[in-house]
Amino acid sequence: EGYSSNNLSNSFQYTYKRSEIALPVELQQFLFKLQNFTMKNIGLIILFAIFMIILAIAGFILYIIADGGLIGSVKNIDYGEENSLRKGFKIGSHYFWRMLGKNLLIALIVILIVLFLIFSFSIIYFLTPISQNKQYLPENVGIILFFIILFFILMIPLMVFLGILNDYSSRFIVIKNNGIIESIKNSFKLIFRNFKHTAIIALVLFTTRIIIGIISFIIFIIIGIPAALICFLLYKSGAIAFMIFVAILAMLFLILISTFINGIRQTFSSSVWTLTFLQLNKPEIHK
Repeated sequence: EGYSSNNLSNSFQYTYKRSEIALPVELQQFLFKLQNFTMKNIGLIILFAIFMIILAIAGFILYIIADGGLIGSVKNIDYGEENSLRKGFKIGSHYFWRMLGKNLLIALIVILIVLFLIFSFSIIYFLTPISQNKQYLPENVGIILFFIILFFILMIPLMVFLGILNDYSSRFIVIKNNGIIESIKNSFKLIFRNFKHTAIIALVLFTTRIIIGIISFIIFIIIGIPAALICFLLYKSGAIAFMIFVAILAMLFLILISTFINGIRQTFSSSVWTLTFLQLNKPEIHK
């Protein structure tokens, strides 16, 4: 039988009876309180969700403009040309649609590769005799784990390559004024023509990313653990609304810090790729 506590909603009791899985009483009480809070504040939650979606779209647009503007600004500095924030924004805005199209095309390539691998592995798995017999559960789990590991082994180098392809394509668009397809084709050629130099730069930037990731994780722990403790104490005292407010505030603060740190890393990384691109294409650019 399910729990008979009056604090639990009928839906939780019904789910418990149907599934015959005993959830901890405290967890069920928390879910019940959360359900009540959600129903009472559904309007505010929807408004907050819409606000976050708009913020995400605006952030994505500004990211593309900033990416193009930073590439153009680094090029201007390297050439000793006039440079300003306004000029950088103008460059980023000018190449916005091509940069957006290139990003979407490369994202589509990634999705197609992922779907192809999943489909291929699924076909291979279901063609194996073991998959047809449910008595071989350990063997099935082993095969699935093998395919998951193989998937990541294949995807990691592919993602690194596509990331570099994306970086070079952005520079062909902004610096060489290429079209979307042309920029990707030229990036392929540049990578294979200068594979050694590209690999070294990628390794250096990867190491930098790991170091910054460790720093970000430490900051997350320093802020996250006290915030989680405060939220737990607020929950125990029954202040669910205030607990959610503190959780959202902590989350936004962590996002702000993460954005700042990643902004510095992205600026450094973008500048390195732009200077590398200029060096590798120097004879061609100054024609």
